[in-house]
Order: sequence, then C-alpha cells, then structure tokens
Amino acid sequence: MATKITKSDNFNAIREILVDIGRPELVEFVDHELELISRKAERRANTPTKAQIEGARLRSAILEVLRQSGEPMTISQIITALNWDSPLNSHKVAPQLTNLGEHGTREVVKEVIKKINYYKAV
Repeated sequence: MATKITKSDNFNAIREILVDIGRPELVEFVDHELELISRKAERRANTPTKAQIEGARLRSAILEVLRQSGEPMTISQIITALNWDSPLNSHKVAPQLTNLGEHGTREVVKEVIKKINYYKAV
C-alpha cells in the first residue's frame, strides 16, 4: 500500500526545487507555509475534540452516580439516574464504563450476576 503524500511533503519537494533554481523569496514563502502546517498539526494533537470533552464529562457524571448509589447498577439504571442534557443509550454509556474500569485508574468494577452486567464504583 502506497503512503499518502501530505501537504507538507509537497511543500518540501517544492522547496528543494526552489533552492535548486535560486529563488530565495519563494523559499521563504514555502518555509512559512511549512511552519503554519506544523503549528496546526501540533495544535490539533494537543487539543481535545468535542467528542473527547463530552466523553470526559459523561465519565465523571457516571462515576458520580455510581459513588452516590454505593450499590452495583446496570447500564439502564445508570442512564435513568443520570440527569443528562442529551439522549443517552447503552451504546454511549458502555464504552465510558469500560474506560473507567479497564483503562486508566480503574475507578469502576464490573460484576456479572446471573448473566447481567453490574457496575460499581471502587
């Protein structure tokens, strides 16, 4: 599979051609464009997306509900207990519970009781 040629790759190739033909004013322009591309990539890598921010907000709300309950809860019980501004379903809540339980700080434990998943705050 061929790798995709990026905008940065194209500007670097153009820069080489401009250096060879002796056009320093255009080389400065291309260098400036490469710097802008680099800044944009860095900013994008260090800024969370809207979905990441929403996920973090949902995770903290889920954790708060589980801590207040003190008892194991199913996903549907968690959704009912959450006072959320947008509609929630198990497809949105389950990955956040997985993230809280398996990745990171292990703040939630999953228990299977009679083939039903229950979640409890640690």
